[in-house]
Amino acid sequence: CTAKTNSLGCVPSIGATGSASASGSPFTVTCVDELSHKLGLLFYGFAPRNAAYQGGYSCVQAPVRRTGLLDADGTIGVDDCSGVYSYDFDALIQSGGDPALIAGEVVYAQFWSRDPAVSFTSIRSDGLRFGIAP
Repeated sequence: CTAKTNSLGCVPSIGATGSASASGSPFTVTCVDELSHKLGLLFYGFAPRNAAYQGGYSCVQAPVRRTGLLDADGTIGVDDCSGVYSYDFDALIQSGGDPALIAGEVVYAQFWSRDPAVSFTSIRSDGLRFGIAP
């Protein structure tokens, strides 16, 4: 699944550090090369998708779940691609807030962010797939 290039020519890239685990282990999903200080969120679900959507691609099959809004932070007072989203996915697993996030489940994820200068005023990163260990 391919990311949509933002209005400054940067291509957001999703990644992760740690290991997703039902028993608790540090696991953070990140996205780099985002526009600084723009709001975004993480979509996730349980099946892949690679379909054209709003000038980019949708990487997660419906039904999708989404996190709360995140701020990309980045360089203050400058429009650049220094923004980074970071989401503590382990905290979501451990909270029990989504009972489908259990050992053995495979999760597909993609970041969405605001970019007023592109078609449909939004950007999507590439996709990420990870399994939840016991």
